[in-house]
Amino acid sequence: DVMLWRSVIRQLTTVKIPRRQFSSSTAEDTANAEAGSWSRFPVSAAVWESLAEQRRYLRWVAAHHLGHSELRDWYNVKPDAFKRIMNANSLLALYEGSLYRMVKSAFPDHQWDGWRFQIVDHHYWKDLRHQRQFLDHVHRTENFTSMENWYNITKARLTELGGGTLLNDYKSSVATMLMTVYPEHAWLPWKFGSAPRGHWSKIENRQRFFKWVAETLGRDPENMELYYSIKVSDILKAAGTVGILENYNRNVSKAVMDTFPDHAWREWRFGQVPKRFWLDTKNVRRFCDDLLSTKGLSPSQKYLVTDDDIRNHGGGSMLERVYDGSRSRMLDEAYPEDAKV
Repeated sequence: DVMLWRSVIRQLTTVKIPRRQFSSSTAEDTANAEAGSWSRFPVSAAVWESLAEQRRYLRWVAAHHLGHSELRDWYNVKPDAFKRIMNANSLLALYEGSLYRMVKSAFPDHQWDGWRFQIVDHHYWKDLRHQRQFLDHVHRTENFTSMENWYNITKARLTELGGGTLLNDYKSSVATMLMTVYPEHAWLPWKFGSAPRGHWSKIENRQRFFKWVAETLGRDPENMELYYSIKVSDILKAAGTVGILENYNRNVSKAVMDTFPDHAWREWRFGQVPKRFWLDTKNVRRFCDDLLSTKGLSPSQKYLVTDDDIRNHGGGSMLERVYDGSRSRMLDEAYPEDAKV
């Protein structure tokens, strides 16, 4: 067996590969892919100190073991398969098992795309420039015409194009990834189908969303009165999602009042008030004050108010459920100081 192994080694050391099979950028790289001192096993660690020897070895491996003729063929090599080649493991160990770093060091003049390798180097995505290069590549590959096209990209497609591990770094959030890589663009996170985790906890994000909905519906976003009429269906129509309402049990009034806390809201104008709202006589008094003010009446003229006035002003449920339809009892409770004896 020893004699047979020595015979194989002698044959390998005499093999030469035509130069035309390999692209090169320096005189050193134009050397034929001949077997060198690394053809002995185990190879001396000193051999790998020379980048020229690393290049010669990788060219030899490509020609004799992988059947490659171009540098880009390295993208298709699996690390485990490479390690089974004589002395390959010791060279790969110098680069912590990273094929990307190994070939990039050996062939620095070639433009390497780290995401194209079978296994993406675990350090590769830490460089924001690499992330941007990849996403720029996706933009070209998908024939995007504007940044708006990104709202339609799927996680499956990004993974298919080589961005699976990058997405994992962003906890599978396409929105967070794009907002980080392209911070100069004014992203609308909700248009991705779901906003990043914690996005709606920030009041400025909620305000931006509601104002955007108002503009989308053709209304003045600075006019607080219009928010009384916004419904769940309006939000769904404009944004395609009602994720902002998840923490409010899909209650628009709660979300709006929490988003614009400095405005003096009149809950009954939303068409739906919080539970047990009318059981607080202070809220009943607020409602009656607003109703009288709207009709130009003073508290002493409160009995001029009709049932229809109360219903049209948003107090129908209160009148029927809390006061059993008794307008006078409602008014007396709201204004005990002026109640009829």
